[in-house]
Amino acid sequence: MKATDVMVSNVITVDVDASIGEVAATLLNNHISGAPVVGKNGELVGIVSEGDLSRIGAMSGRVNMSKFLLTVCAFGLLLSSAFAEEKSREQYREERSHIFGIEGQENQTFTRFAASGAKQRIGFYASLNPDCTASGDVNVRVTKQPEHGTVDTVATTDYVHYPKENIRSKCNQHKVKGTLVNYKAAEKYTGNDEFDLLILYPSGLAREDHFDISVR
Repeated sequence: MKATDVMVSNVITVDVDASIGEVAATLLNNHISGAPVVGKNGELVGIVSEGDLSRIGAMSGRVNMSKFLLTVCAFGLLLSSAFAEEKSREQYREERSHIFGIEGQENQTFTRFAASGAKQRIGFYASLNPDCTASGDVNVRVTKQPEHGTVDTVATTDYVHYPKENIRSKCNQHKVKGTLVNYKAAEKYTGNDEFDLLILYPSGLAREDHFDISVR
């Protein structure tokens, strides 16, 4: 077997002037552990990986990667080993700022519909190696509870949905280990609801998802 047999031809890259947040978001959103860094004319100037982000720590602002040629960027992702349930909203907010490491880190917002009183599948979170084995446990925390329902998280197996250009797209064909998130609205309630999730990946990356729920 040769490199051509396992390589990905549609390569995801990051720009030489990408901000720290943009680099981290690219790796996380595409479920990849590293990416080539390209210059203004598309020339390769280096490569950046999750390990580089975790090692260097909490630099902020924009990073000119061409000055370093290989791997230069940072993302403050030193995670606490435990989040106490009794922590206040202000403490969660402060911890999240340390996790993301930079101001203005964008959250992801999703809209879902749910039937009143019925359990609704919201999402499935997994972290996989290229061979589809789990790279570790994904820790999903509800940082803002819904006012008109409940959210539960369950360690289980389910299907993932990687884009076809991702090396892990073959994992879409069978169930894998991960964390399933469900929402259930209160009986007879109809209207709007919302909640927030903090997702901690075994690689040391994290993200926040906000869900707007329309209960019918």
